[in-house]
Amino acid sequence: MRVLGIGDARSLNFLRWARRLAEHGHEVHVVSGRDNTRPDETEGLHFHLVQRLDPLLRVPGVRRFRWAPAVARLARDLNPDVVHAHYLLPYGYWAARARLEPLVVSPWGTDALVDGRPGGPGHDRARAAIAAADVVVVNSRALEEAAVELGAPPGRIRSVLWHADLGGFGPERRGRRLREDRSWPADAFVVLSLRNFRPDTHIDLLVRAFRRVHEEEPRARLVLAARRGPLREEVERLVGELALTPVVAFLSVPPDELPELIASADVAVTLTDSDS
Repeated sequence: MRVLGIGDARSLNFLRWARRLAEHGHEVHVVSGRDNTRPDETEGLHFHLVQRLDPLLRVPGVRRFRWAPAVARLARDLNPDVVHAHYLLPYGYWAARARLEPLVVSPWGTDALVDGRPGGPGHDRARAAIAAADVVVVNSRALEEAAVELGAPPGRIRSVLWHADLGGFGPERRGRRLREDRSWPADAFVVLSLRNFRPDTHIDLLVRAFRRVHEEEPRARLVLAARRGPLREEVERLVGELALTPVVAFLSVPPDELPELIASADVAVTLTDSDS
């Protein structure tokens, strides 16, 4: 098949979906409003940056008028067998505005569970994305229920098993690099966060709580392992203001190093507002 994926080109979840389809022999095109400068992450994919499809998309205030027509033109040129938009907001909504079909949409979490709820800032756009979809693919019962609340007919919903292969994450993968590379003591008690730096993940709250922990347990260390997020610089400043720089590490590791990182930590913490 020729598949057109619409989503965030910096999202590992989106790129893993696309690469897996390519590995199975399908011709996979991805279009995004964000560039990805890591060739290994887009290997095997045909990547389209939407700003290159229409230079006017670089002009502030114009994007909301030009995004859908630009993607519609790309779809006409490619003539894909199926279009799959990841996240209802904004990509599912833009796919709906472009009237792409057959259309599959995948809500992932905050888009349906928070922003898309009645009264939420994206409710109307999320409903539009769901209404335009021929199939809605979800990875949990929570998202299935949210999709139904947004108007998805139950018969159009498909669930996929969202899982991790635990075999690679066991204690046998625990290593010393995490502590040694930072000159942390061998018995350091490592707290790990894998959440991106966004308002709904409350990393600032985690940092403030960690300061109290460290005052009582000097061996405590905090690892903030995330690829991106609009609040990263703000969190970095907070770590400095609280004099925690020597005991807090900011990391971004490739997928193949994630099992060792997780196995080498002692506690994992997540404070997100919603989770699929």
